Formats: sequence, C-alpha cells, structure tokens
Amino acid sequence: MATLREGINLTSFPVGDDEIKQYRFCTIKDGKVFTTKLNEYSDGISLYEYSKEQTVLLRVIGFAKIVCGETIADGDFISSDADGCAIKTKENQLILGKALEKGTKGQIIEVALHKFYNKGTA
Repeated sequence: MATLREGINLTSFPVGDDEIKQYRFCTIKDGKVFTTKLNEYSDGISLYEYSKEQTVLLRVIGFAKIVCGETIADGDFISSDADGCAIKTKENQLILGKALEKGTKGQIIEVALHKFYNKGTA
C-alpha cells in the first residue's frame, strides 16, 4: 500500500465540480478546481474528498497517492482517465507522473508527479 511522502501542496481554490474525490488528478480552471479529464493537463492530486464551495488541498510537486483507473505497473508513466484516475500513458497523451508501485483498477498507489511531458520526450 502506498505511503504518502514529501511534496508541496496548494490550497487556495474552491471546488468547481459538484465534488472532488480523494486521490484524483485535478485541474485549475477559472479560479476553481475540477477533476482532470482524459489527456488534460493536471495541476495536482486531491489529498482529500471535497464538496461544493470547499477549498481543495492539491499536491502539486513531489509524491502523491492516486487511484488507479486500470492496471498500472511499477515504473509506468501515467496520465488521467475521464475520472481523474491514473492510467498508463499511451501515444500522444500527457505524462502527469510515474508509478512508484503497481496497482489494479480501484487500488491506491504512490506516484512521483511530473508536469506536461510528452511520451516521446520523457
């Protein structure tokens, strides 16, 4: 099971969706936090569960926990699925992090956050 290691957090934006689930990729748009969608840039990972109008605590740099959206191998580069969960990066998708352990759909794993790398240049 994942261990939450060091990182830098950001906490000044309210929830933009109806809710933000724990350990999901999130994107800041128009001054609010939304769950990251498939092949969308992510600003960080939510550390807790949040409802409308709460301020979201995002891990933006370092290490974080994330929910797997599919089977992930240790060392895989990861992207976001439509629900903000980690999936293995495919051709022409943004790399949002690297898995530090393996996991299956629904499991929580630890990842190292990376920002905006294209799979061809990582």
